Amino acid sequence: MRVPILTGAVLLLVGLHAGAVPAALAPPVPLPGWATKEAPLRYTPEDLYEYIDGAAEAFIDADFRELISQEYEAPGGRSLTVDLYRHADPACAFGIYSQERPRQGAFLPLGVQGYYERGILNFVKGDTYVKLAAFGLGDTDRQGLLEAATAVAARIQGETRMPKLFQAFPAEGKVAGSERYLRRNALGYPFLERAFVADYSIGGKKLSLWILAPGDEAGAKTVLATYLKSQGTPDVPAPGTPLTLQDRHHGTLTILRSGAHVVILLGDAGPGARLLLEGVRQGLPAL
Repeated sequence: MRVPILTGAVLLLVGLHAGAVPAALAPPVPLPGWATKEAPLRYTPEDLYEYIDGAAEAFIDADFRELISQEYEAPGGRSLTVDLYRHADPACAFGIYSQERPRQGAFLPLGVQGYYERGILNFVKGDTYVKLAAFGLGDTDRQGLLEAATAVAARIQGETRMPKLFQAFPAEGKVAGSERYLRRNALGYPFLERAFVADYSIGGKKLSLWILAPGDEAGAKTVLATYLKSQGTPDVPAPGTPLTLQDRHHGTLTILRSGAHVVILLGDAGPGARLLLEGVRQGLPAL
């Protein structure tokens, strides 16, 4: 059942979050040429499935907190839906966005990043993943969605840059637009969490670089030991020492611990892979 909420509660649309309610609650974002159809709707992890059903689990795994959905209408049968998914932190919001965006495409400099496809425009800013869906815009589809998205983005507080840890990924060989984040179940292992990922092409070979951020050095040591034990390798190498092995599900990979992080490189590109790992290891201490 879709549950309507009071217009004033659409706090995300005015750059406010729960706990920061002003005395006079503001209305939804005014969009030129559009009128609000009805009061916005609010969903939480408990009832998100009522709105997106099969996709709800992926959002909840990304520490989803709240969805505010507002419908607009305009003459000529045009309609627009603006959905704002708020997550626990900017990395989680970027993570679910990165799972749904196309791997290749012309990304938009909107918030952290956005993309357009016929009838939709999605972007992420701060801890909020924003999805716009339009119907009946005809030849003005792209421009109309971009104007609406720009107005919404201006009302959302938060970072307009990718999560800081992506700065540790060397630029050389990195596949443009391949950055993504997995809050849970990295590489399909339930004990591997908070994984920042990017793809590389080195020496004609495709590689995937993962940086896990468990929070501190003790956590990183535990993660490394748990992973190696799952592969039948009980000996944990010293920090900064890479270990290459055959993962039971992913083939050749190299893993090492650097401070509070665990770095995993999927694939084998010989000397190029070693240089890539060294570049990451040098970049991590500054973050």
